[in-house]
Amino acid sequence: MQSEATLPYHHYERPEVVDVVRPAGRRILDVGCAAGAMGALMVRRGAREVVGLERHPGAVAEARVRLTAVCEVDLESLVELPYPDGHFDCMVFADVLEHLRDPQDLLSRLRRYVAADGCIVCSIPNVRHESVLMPLLLDGKFTYQDEGVLDRTHLRFFTAHEILGLLGAAGFELAGEVRVNRTRPSPWLDTVADVVRRLGGDDHRYREEATIVQYILRARPRG
Repeated sequence: MQSEATLPYHHYERPEVVDVVRPAGRRILDVGCAAGAMGALMVRRGAREVVGLERHPGAVAEARVRLTAVCEVDLESLVELPYPDGHFDCMVFADVLEHLRDPQDLLSRLRRYVAADGCIVCSIPNVRHESVLMPLLLDGKFTYQDEGVLDRTHLRFFTAHEILGLLGAAGFELAGEVRVNRTRPSPWLDTVADVVRRLGGDDHRYREEATIVQYILRARPRG
């Protein structure tokens, strides 16, 4: 049986997320750092400091070789960090928030450690994607997978609307353009978009959102 520390996703570098972080010269908190592959890429790109938070012991051991420091913690019960308020220029939540029972609570608790002019960067899967909607609509299927939007370890599911609500409730606001990862439209996109229109919905928004697998965004502390 494969150990947690050797699961493939623990070793993803996530360059599309690192591009949004722009790590050069920054103090970064990598929340849910896994085995430290993404953090190591940020170090190579000039980060001043990369601190990881991770709960799986095997992944922690690997990450400690790659990052400035790693705290072995359970994010659900994390109360405080051994760093002063405002210490980090950026916090990264790369496909982490959907794994938590209360992601708003974690964002709210960690907000104090973000510098006044700092930011958070999040990548979050989109449950409005066609791969979720079409099986649910046609066959009544909502089948969990090893990875992807319906990863079997996901506890929370988000659309663009719900992401904005989560950020606002935790004291953050969008900063800059939202990037997305897309798939090619299915043959049924136009048909379903027409149904959305007939039911009084925004078919243009549906066309825009139904091919988005993942949102990658930057947000800043509000107020």
